[in-house]
Amino acid sequence: MTTKSPCSNVWVYLAGVVAGVVLLGLFFLVPFLLALPAVTGIWTVLLIIVVVLVVILALAVIVSALLRLLRALSFLS
Repeated sequence: MTTKSPCSNVWVYLAGVVAGVVLLGLFFLVPFLLALPAVTGIWTVLLIIVVVLVVILALAVIVSALLRLLRALSFLS
């Protein structure tokens, strides 16, 4: 059996906040990058693939942080 320190919750919450900031940054950065004349063809496809992967990872971190927060508040215990 492993024991969890209360400090581990803080790191998950911090990761959730950072993931939220990353999503907000992508919201502003992607339209700018797509408007550049150098981003055509394969670069557009690669940009979209990278953005989708980053969004999926960020959403997973945010959901993990929210679940741990709700468990800490005894809603899901």
